[in-house]
Amino acid sequence: MDPLSVPVSPTAPAPDLPAGQKTESVTVIELNDTEYFKEVLQLPLGQSEAQADEELLERASAVGITATLPSLASQCPPTSSWSDSSIGTPQDRSFSNITNKTNGTGVSTQSSAICPPSPLFDSEGGERRSSTSSLTFAHYERYISTIDSGSNGDKPAKDPLPIYNFSPQRVFIPSPKSMASASSKKSSFQAIKERLFGRKKKKVIQPAPSPPPVVEVKILCATCRESFAEKSNALHKLKCGHIHCIDCVKNMIKQAVEDESLMPPSCCSSPLTPSLIRAILNQDDQDTFLLAVVKLNTPADEQMFCPDPACGHFIPPQDGYDPRHPLDLTCVKCHGRMCAICKDTAHGLGENCPLDWELVLLKKKQQQQNDKEIWRRCYECRSLVGASETSQLMTCLCKAQFCSVCMGIWDPITGCPNLCSFEDEMQRRRIAATLSSINELKLRPNLSIQQLGQEQQKELHRFIEYKFRTKDALQTRHLMQEATLEEKYELQEEAIQERHEKTLTQMEVRHLKAEMELQEQLNQYEESIGFRIKHMEGYCNGLGRNPNSQAPARTVTEKDLRELGHHYHIRDTMDQIRSGKINVMRERQARQQEDYRIKQENELETFMDKRQEVLDKMEAEFLREETHFNEVFAARQRRVQARWVLAIEVRCRELERQNPKQACRRVSIPKWPEDRAFRARRGDK
Repeated sequence: MDPLSVPVSPTAPAPDLPAGQKTESVTVIELNDTEYFKEVLQLPLGQSEAQADEELLERASAVGITATLPSLASQCPPTSSWSDSSIGTPQDRSFSNITNKTNGTGVSTQSSAICPPSPLFDSEGGERRSSTSSLTFAHYERYISTIDSGSNGDKPAKDPLPIYNFSPQRVFIPSPKSMASASSKKSSFQAIKERLFGRKKKKVIQPAPSPPPVVEVKILCATCRESFAEKSNALHKLKCGHIHCIDCVKNMIKQAVEDESLMPPSCCSSPLTPSLIRAILNQDDQDTFLLAVVKLNTPADEQMFCPDPACGHFIPPQDGYDPRHPLDLTCVKCHGRMCAICKDTAHGLGENCPLDWELVLLKKKQQQQNDKEIWRRCYECRSLVGASETSQLMTCLCKAQFCSVCMGIWDPITGCPNLCSFEDEMQRRRIAATLSSINELKLRPNLSIQQLGQEQQKELHRFIEYKFRTKDALQTRHLMQEATLEEKYELQEEAIQERHEKTLTQMEVRHLKAEMELQEQLNQYEESIGFRIKHMEGYCNGLGRNPNSQAPARTVTEKDLRELGHHYHIRDTMDQIRSGKINVMRERQARQQEDYRIKQENELETFMDKRQEVLDKMEAEFLREETHFNEVFAARQRRVQARWVLAIEVRCRELERQNPKQACRRVSIPKWPEDRAFRARRGDK
């Protein structure tokens, strides 16, 4: 399987909802199906919307229409589809290799699906297209330069280190004998002596030195820690200095392709160089890696995938155009073609995309004004180009030339690349114009069809009125619930603040009472000190003693005098003692008040956090309810619109069966107004 393929099976879950994941059930009390059936659809009592759809489908089957309507839980496109054996397709789509049979006018829901990538470098996938000239390592170099400029800022980028292919080396270790022979030289004195006396020394033939031992250096891979000897694979040194084997580097690249968060493949925040990746990967793996890089550089809303459910491969931006189909993109895996406008299966040769709304509106205007000018979309600048119906060559203001029949790129020598026959095309247009005029003459306005269109218009107004009335009720309930909760928490906050103030007041009263009691105690202590001093002074001075008394005289000791002096000191420093004790008490009381105030602030902060958490949960619940409300009414709108289209066709077929010679004019279904415009009209009324 190719790593960039997105296989989608018909029974698989949607890509945005993985298997096993269930959405939370949301209950909105304003969504009352019975009330909706009664007020909007005006169905009889006891009949549901599904039963009404079954009746309409039975009528369609009776007139030869095989129709399908969106189910109650589906998210189908807002059109009904039917097929008739008597009506054939104008052109066969045998040109495409894509196997799905989707209608060209629809938009595939799997065209832009993004699923988790499959294993890389798997050989089970389809063969990749050999010509991938648009995939070059310039994309990877630009991606690396973008990352380096974003991470390093103004720092100059380091020059990439060259790639070193390390092969096993041989290291020669010198032997001790050779070292001794090299270091042992004759002294200068011995040499002079030999020259003077002419002594000839016999030459001693020494045996040849043994070759030094060979030591083979083994290099370890920094990732797998496997040692590599002489016949191992080549190792590569990265920019950070670490050495990795080829298998580990390939695994690094594989993991980066499978997980975009690991892109680019790097070691120590140093990305692998393009030359290294080009050297170790084969051509198929290089294309896979470069496709992953291009996909990563492409914004999510601009990424395109093959619309074939069996393929789903990422289609990179293509530099050139296919001369035969310039407005189509080609899948590099299955070679199927995709429309670049609707991102679905390519349309037939010469067919315009039904989702090219500008061109669709222009053609409707031409039909109203009976204008026969041909308009096509330029493949180069994507602007509309007009030409007369007698000209096959169309030239845009950007100098691009293409065929007016098939929109292929015009060749100055060979002309149309699809070899279109302009004469046959002119004949076909004349026949189509004649048949259209004949059918226009046959078509007559039918009163029954007009009444059906008026009923659908009334149903549209009832639907929108009911939708806005229900949404107003939903928003009113949300506002009332939010106001009730806010009022509840405001009362609780006021109660907490009142309790805190009351507690602080009581604490201040207790502190004042304690300070007054301390003042009273200090006053009593001061009075007691005064009384003691008077008694001790009288004792020491002999006051009250009768001089004629025969009693022995009082003896005033040093202890008595020292105690008297101590009481004098207490009396003189009484003010300092008083202020000191009062200050100590006040500091202790202030610390108690501060600690309690911090405790109250923490309690209030915890309460506010809990309040905000509850409000956030309520807002999230409101958002889920509104989202569910919008989804339900969007599904209802799709069902109503599909039922309108089918009802008009069924009524026309019934009338045509009653009168086969008279064709009925199909009226268009009512146009859904924008919510803002409808609200403005309601306000004016």
